[in-house]
Amino acid sequence: MRVAPRALEWLAQSPADRLSSLLNAWMGSSFDELTLLCGLRWRTPPWRYPRRAARRAVLDLLQVAPDTWLEITDVVAEMRRINPDFARSGAEYAAWQLSDAAGARVAGWAGWEQVEGALIKAYLLGPLHWLGLVDLGGVAEPTCVRLSAWGAALSGLTPPPAVFEAPLQIQPDGTIYVGAALPPMLYFQVNRIATWLEVDGQGTEQYAITPRSFDEATERGIGRAQIVDFLRRCSELPLDAGLIATLEEWERRRTALRGRTAVLLEAANPALLATIAADPAVRLPPYTALNPTTWALEAADGPQFIGALRDQGYGLAATLTSPEAPLSERDLRTLLVTANVLWALGNAQGWDHGVTEALLERVRRTLPANARAEAEHMTQALLALLSP
Repeated sequence: MRVAPRALEWLAQSPADRLSSLLNAWMGSSFDELTLLCGLRWRTPPWRYPRRAARRAVLDLLQVAPDTWLEITDVVAEMRRINPDFARSGAEYAAWQLSDAAGARVAGWAGWEQVEGALIKAYLLGPLHWLGLVDLGGVAEPTCVRLSAWGAALSGLTPPPAVFEAPLQIQPDGTIYVGAALPPMLYFQVNRIATWLEVDGQGTEQYAITPRSFDEATERGIGRAQIVDFLRRCSELPLDAGLIATLEEWERRRTALRGRTAVLLEAANPALLATIAADPAVRLPPYTALNPTTWALEAADGPQFIGALRDQGYGLAATLTSPEAPLSERDLRTLLVTANVLWALGNAQGWDHGVTEALLERVRRTLPANARAEAEHMTQALLALLSP
């Protein structure tokens, strides 16, 4: 998985800019609170649904009393009094064709509480609360709401609240303690160089820089010097000299072994390789002689070189299929038949066959209908042959 540049830009923004981006994204999104949060269902999609205006209307209403706890029922009643058409603009109450969970039709002004009323509550208890723009209060369940400090700031009523950004706590053994107040960009960077271990009851997460996490960071292009510089900048205390020495040792160790993908050409006798090396028509690419009968070529040179050998009449049995390459339809059909037979015979005899329903279903879904039918026919034929 690769993080997109825009996501990195968002992580590097100030808290106010990050939250503003999320609010604007929700305001303009097609997220349907009516169906996803209110339990309603569209009988026919509406030809007009001003989501942005409806969401803005609810947020604007809260700005009238930013420091006051309001009963959620009072917020709904006030919206019904001053702006009942905030969602179905123009009082087009008959235009929206909705049904409730039981399938009963919900329409007209009589359905205002089930539609607009439920929508207001969904905004307050859902996205506005998820974004941290409103605070909720109540005993068993939320019954009151108020604009939060961040909600007031993004509405232009107050300056952004102060943000406490805790430093990293880095132990000499490479253990890193990450508090909840760590900025998202630093949190992202910690995840790129360390392995997550656990989280305690206060929300402090524990990571560890390990040989494996160091190798993975290096493969991402993050060198030892960059890791040390990051840890020094973000650490609460001076970085332990022993940890720096450990990272230097891991860096030296990485050069002791090297793994790479290669194509092996194996000959029955050394003379055949000598013939190939002397054949100008083959255009032998660079290679490494592993022993008198085996050459190692770069993976990228393999397909063209093998094609050239075949063109010149050299007998060659080659398998260059990548392990990640998808199976052919024929292979999948054979796999399904085999799994079906193992499933049937194993269940009949009480064997631990290892075939799960999830595996069978997964293979079935990868095949077109005609191939599935052929596999079922072959399965029945094989079972008939194997039956006593």
